[in-house]
Amino acid sequence: MEKFSYLELETLFEITNLIINSNDVSLVLKEILNILSEKMNLQRGIISILDETTNEIFHDTFGFEDPKDIIKFSLGEGITGKVIESGEPIGVPRLDKAPFFLDKTGIRKKSKKRAISIYMCANKVSE
Repeated sequence: MEKFSYLELETLFEITNLIINSNDVSLVLKEILNILSEKMNLQRGIISILDETTNEIFHDTFGFEDPKDIIKFSLGEGITGKVIESGEPIGVPRLDKAPFFLDKTGIRKKSKKRAISIYMCANKVSE
């Protein structure tokens, strides 16, 4: 059984309370990313949610200079679209070596060829 640190459990507790006590999804997503930044040293993050009625993928971001209107994906498009479509996680150890990484945020260009990794997972949420 994996053991979690006090900080990890405290972070999870804060996020859970936030989700339970708020009806404003946009605020919750922003706050989750802020909590992860403060507590877990998140440098850049994106939370994506699929609206199954319109098949649109909505995002909230942290750590990107100007992400407005540039992060839009269709099902199956790029890493985000593939993860949401399949429901299967994807780990990419080097984004600069991943042909299916579309770089809609411009992070690959701005990283000056540093080795950046990404892990994405999806979870179907039922009402």
